[in-house]
Amino acid sequence: MSIGGPVLSISDPRGSADPGIFLSLKYSRGSFDLDISTELCSDGITAIFGPTGSGKSTLLDLLAGIENPLSGEFRFRNKSIIHCDQDIYLPPEKRNIGYVFQEGLLFPNMSVRENLDFAVACGFIRDRAAIPGESSKADYVAIAEIERDYLVDALKLSSILEAMPSTLSGGQRQRAAMARTLLSFPDMILADEPFNSLDLEGRSEMMKCLGEWPERRGGKVLLVTHQPRELMAMAKEVLVLRNGRAIYVGPPGSDLFRVAGMTPVRRDRADILVEAIYEGETDRVGFFRSGSSVFRSILDKSIVKGRKTILGISSSSLILSQHDFSDDVNTCNSLEARVVGVDDDGIILMIDSEFSTEFRIARSSLTGRSYPAIDSIVYLIFPFSAVKPVDEMDDCDTVFRSELRLNQDSGQAENHEKPEKHEKPEKHEKPENHENRRKS
Repeated sequence: MSIGGPVLSISDPRGSADPGIFLSLKYSRGSFDLDISTELCSDGITAIFGPTGSGKSTLLDLLAGIENPLSGEFRFRNKSIIHCDQDIYLPPEKRNIGYVFQEGLLFPNMSVRENLDFAVACGFIRDRAAIPGESSKADYVAIAEIERDYLVDALKLSSILEAMPSTLSGGQRQRAAMARTLLSFPDMILADEPFNSLDLEGRSEMMKCLGEWPERRGGKVLLVTHQPRELMAMAKEVLVLRNGRAIYVGPPGSDLFRVAGMTPVRRDRADILVEAIYEGETDRVGFFRSGSSVFRSILDKSIVKGRKTILGISSSSLILSQHDFSDDVNTCNSLEARVVGVDDDGIILMIDSEFSTEFRIARSSLTGRSYPAIDSIVYLIFPFSAVKPVDEMDDCDTVFRSELRLNQDSGQAENHEKPEKHEKPEKHEKPENHENRRKS
């Protein structure tokens, strides 16, 4: 089915009547080629999953109109948004697609309240039929105000409505940016790792809000994530990318992941992924920095110094201590952590990484009669062997063990020729809130 190789597509109860999303897009930038042909369901959340550099953010940029494809087609619910052969390229403002970036972008000269009001006004101007059955501006605004009140409460924005973006934390900006996107009543939301800058409470609130939105408003969400727990908790469907190609489309079940070449060895709530920078090695022990935290891992192969990578950390090896053993033990990681929650399953900890990272320690891993107090400082102890670079997927033996025999065994791992470059329209200027950002 894929232009660049077969896509494992698993049938499900939707049936063939669902027009959904049709994608057949080619794109090239430098040495990277994206070549995707697949269909996605029209409702719910589709998670886009894959290693760094697989084309996840690039795909979102193509759908939003920030980038233009070399060739191909993009249809959503039987509406052609891109059709290169027919010279159809809807400009970004006419696609009715909302975009939530990683950085929580807001208009800097407007307060949070003004950002939200602007979204309501744009939604009405763009499409008077955005809310079925409501045609007058007064009715539209009345419904939008109800939605705004709901989002302000759900995302805890009431205390910052009069604040300017420059005075907000990263998590506050991200929550406000999510509310602004939802208030424009888009048909589709593109969310590029939107939870990364949030603390545990903020992440939970925003996951709930975004997770409910497709059913509440009949919209579609494409969610880029590196976190298996987000994928398993929120997604109706998963699109797995590798090297700019789709290698799997289907429901997020372990059996189906295995068909695509990835075997979840556990889905313990503590198994996590951490984004870090490789700083070098000593005697086959690699050093990876994320924020102020340094992770040490036994290296199986060389890694380019300075490279951003994803680390998988196995929960089964985590133990908790009141003392820092980093100077006494030379085979274990010892990371300072803050206790942020306690529940029936154990305790929840936060470490200072590039994005605040959550660890969960099960009751069975704890010793002593009592839990540490909320906000107390403790230390996570885990061996070097519990940390593994997993951003190439086939390295991962903690969160995912990947065999990825799909292309190799079928003889389709050869280099793909670059698609012939067709004449393409002039690239659209980015909307004001589509600022430059890191591509993944």
